[in-house]
Amino acid sequence: MATVRTSAEHESIYRFMLKSLQEYPSEAVLYLNFEVSKFDGDENLQQCYQRLSKTNRQKLYDFFNNKSSSTRFNSRTQDAHYCKKPSNACRRFATEPRFITPKSSTQYTKQIQQPSPSADSFFTQISALIHSWKLKQKTKNQLGIDLNALIGGCTKLSQLIEIIHSLKNDKQVMETSWDIRLIHKLLHKAAEFSDSHSSNFDGIFSDIIRFKSSYEAKTCTLLLKLIKLNLNFSDAKRLVLGNAAKASVMQQWGIKPNVAIYSAFITVCAKTNQFDSAWRLVCGKKPVMAPHLPLKANQITCINLLTVCAEMERYAEAKSLVLGDGDTATASLMQQWDIKPDVAVYSAFITVCAKTGQFDSAWLLVCGDKPVMAPHLPLKANQITCLNLLIACAETGRYAEAKLLVLGDIATASLMQQWGIKPNVFIYNAFITVCAKTGQFDRAWQLVCGDKPVMAPHLPLKADSITCMNLLAACAEAGRYAEAKSLVLGDGDTASLMQQWGIKPDASIYNAFITVCAKTGHFDNAWQLVRGDKPVMAPHLPLKADSITCMNLLAVCAETGRYAEAKSLVLGDGDTVSASLMQHWGIKSNVAIYNAFITVCAKNGQFDSAWRLVCGDKLVMAPHLPLKANQITCMNLLVACAETGRYAEAKSLVLGDADGDTAIASLMQQWDIKPDVAVYSAFITVCAKTGQFDSAWKLVCGDKPVMAPHLPLKANQITCMNLLTACAETGRYAEAKSLVLADDDGDTATVSLMQHWGIKPNVAIYNAFITVCAQTGQFDSAWQLVCGDKPVMAPHLPLRADSITCLNLLTACAEIGRYAEAKTLVLGDGDTVSASLMRQWGIKPNVAIYNAFIKVCIKAKKFDTEIWYLEKIMNECNMSTPSQIYAQLAPLEKDNFASMIDKGITQGIYKKNVGLMNHCIDLHMDKIFEGDSGDGTHIRGVPLAFARLLFCYHKQNNEPNITSIITGYHGNNTLKNGMISFLKDEFGLEFIEDEFNSGMIVLSKSTH
Repeated sequence: MATVRTSAEHESIYRFMLKSLQEYPSEAVLYLNFEVSKFDGDENLQQCYQRLSKTNRQKLYDFFNNKSSSTRFNSRTQDAHYCKKPSNACRRFATEPRFITPKSSTQYTKQIQQPSPSADSFFTQISALIHSWKLKQKTKNQLGIDLNALIGGCTKLSQLIEIIHSLKNDKQVMETSWDIRLIHKLLHKAAEFSDSHSSNFDGIFSDIIRFKSSYEAKTCTLLLKLIKLNLNFSDAKRLVLGNAAKASVMQQWGIKPNVAIYSAFITVCAKTNQFDSAWRLVCGKKPVMAPHLPLKANQITCINLLTVCAEMERYAEAKSLVLGDGDTATASLMQQWDIKPDVAVYSAFITVCAKTGQFDSAWLLVCGDKPVMAPHLPLKANQITCLNLLIACAETGRYAEAKLLVLGDIATASLMQQWGIKPNVFIYNAFITVCAKTGQFDRAWQLVCGDKPVMAPHLPLKADSITCMNLLAACAEAGRYAEAKSLVLGDGDTASLMQQWGIKPDASIYNAFITVCAKTGHFDNAWQLVRGDKPVMAPHLPLKADSITCMNLLAVCAETGRYAEAKSLVLGDGDTVSASLMQHWGIKSNVAIYNAFITVCAKNGQFDSAWRLVCGDKLVMAPHLPLKANQITCMNLLVACAETGRYAEAKSLVLGDADGDTAIASLMQQWDIKPDVAVYSAFITVCAKTGQFDSAWKLVCGDKPVMAPHLPLKANQITCMNLLTACAETGRYAEAKSLVLADDDGDTATVSLMQHWGIKPNVAIYNAFITVCAQTGQFDSAWQLVCGDKPVMAPHLPLRADSITCLNLLTACAEIGRYAEAKTLVLGDGDTVSASLMRQWGIKPNVAIYNAFIKVCIKAKKFDTEIWYLEKIMNECNMSTPSQIYAQLAPLEKDNFASMIDKGITQGIYKKNVGLMNHCIDLHMDKIFEGDSGDGTHIRGVPLAFARLLFCYHKQNNEPNITSIITGYHGNNTLKNGMISFLKDEFGLEFIEDEFNSGMIVLSKSTH
């Protein structure tokens, strides 16, 4: 029968404990946290501790951890107390071999010492400890202290799990009631491995709660932290809420939930996307925290709820929590709960706004008519507020506000200056991110390299590695290779900026630089980092390439068409049995690496190399292998199929073969991968590229559709776009019409398939349908979309035509010679330019639209009579006649091409060499036309028709011995492949790809 003690006895025990432990306060902290201390051998102290009430235990915890009162125990107390780092004693034990000798144990020194690194060290030592305890050579208390030391010595989560399993597998251990501090020690230690994968924590919660002990409220908060690491909501629900059929674990333990426990539970909800479960705690039918209930939500509850709102993008609830509804003057929940928002709450709300695109709501907090944080108000914005506002600016593309916040203007101080907040490196780094996202590279660069830098070696604020990472992200976004190089590599004798700043580049910096190289086509500079004369990442160097390096290098290979290097990186050379670079570097290939390599293969026409990864003699991803193909693998393979016209392989991948006598399961079925809408949409693209329209159409309209309103998978807008592309490629107007337009011509109105599927057409859908009309001679159907009795795109309608609509309509006009409509679209009627449809629609003219209009004019033989209208509009729009127009016009005068070029040279339109130099023709616009420099990141190539005529011009007039042609590698290699076919068909010449530059073709030696 349990002993019932009076309050006086409880108080007497507490005073004895307090007086005894005060002799060594620092050791008392260790003792109360069940770590090695001077008090471990004091049996009287141990007996008193076992008799302490939970309240008095809490008072001791709080006293020796400098807490004022156990009655004010909340999650702040818990976080401070239970998430602290291991004590010095524990850390010493984990790193230094030594014996620990409690006063009352003579056997202890023989049993417990620093664990060796061998795999069975913990199992062996635990078995020995338990054995000595069973032989009564140790008391339960001594065993607990020894186990505590072992737990403290774990350096891997797997070692801790080994300890737990060793204990739970012993029947006597599991039947014994243990001091709760041992359970807490296990939970504290588990939290130290927070960087482990969530699945590594599987089962630990269930194992720990099987131990017998006097569980406390603080145990529950620690368990919830473990559950948050495991991302297992069902365990959290089982612990805190239970269900209708079974009481919660807490109820079974007799523990009443408190606000701290519910707040910790909310953090689990945030990590596991369980918004409704968190929200019900305060706003459900049966709330557990409310003004009329004993438990009341506090500021920490609110911050945690805002974290859930941010994770799940629930702006409405966050607004109701913090601001209420101004339109109906409804008080916020915090007002109803009598909780005053503080800066931390508003900063958390700003984070919700950033995640949900509600920038204005965040900005109004500091710059609205009724700000809640301002210099003249009790609450003042701080650096965290500014950081969160900058994140919101980055998410929503608001550069002007970010500049106002951090830099201000020439005549106006920045908001931070007005608020008396000094920017720090974090602030400037966040501002650089805004600049990267909004195309304001120069403004970011001026922070470190302008006339008045704010971060420099001679200034109090110095750029750091994060600054460099963010600047490199800005360089990648803006295509600024030169600045990225000066930042990381320098130039010859000039030290890099990082060297000048005293920042050592790490693998992350170099990986980010490789991304810049990928975006700007500088393959060689990226490759030299790992394979140059002076590599910066190599097995023999302190910095080593990692899997991210490999991924980024593969991205460069894909962008610049470097298949050979990608193969040497991932596969090596099978012909000479040469190890791959990844093997050489000791990096294991994973599915992501192979998926990226497949993308390189797709971009370079190397389908077989990609296919062998999953279907070759030596496949690397298969159900029976450690690496298994996934949906991304399938998507990338389908892209490769589309690029190289491989329908059979795409069909075997997605559909299998049901046509023969024996049905063959698809590869995806064999791999146990369920196709989703994205996979089917990608397969439709393959069908479009290979003329297999019926296979695509059957997916949605066949006897056994795979996407339909009554099926789990439903077609979406991307499906429709891809089907329209297939219709355009194969000339299927009827199906395109049934897909997009309802049919009300007959007696019975028929809804479109998109209406049937519940998909609303958008401008992109209608533009794609216009392309089908252009390809199939159905101009009127296209024109009615914008100029019919019932237009679907118009200034007064939600959907408005855009420049792509105009381009597609002009293409349709050109196909069937509809000059009048093209003129109405672009020029209007007569001298009134404002009457053009484009003006009415508010669409600004551009070079592409005028090029398309010129084609219509020439086909309709109206070019000479209407050219002055075109020039008039171009002058009004400050558009000079661009080189692209000449490139489009010249091929139309095939017989007079040579004289046109010669005349253009004298007029300063063409360069004197017209792209020819040293037996090589360069087909880039800037090498042929005067004054053409591209768009700053990429120089366009000339049209294929112009390139063919130019080759003939040079071969006949200037250089009969042409040995190479530079075509570039962009545009799906249309120019390169077209020129190879032309040279072979017209001249019998064989050209091959240059070994070091995939954008150049060279004359094959066999044809010299």
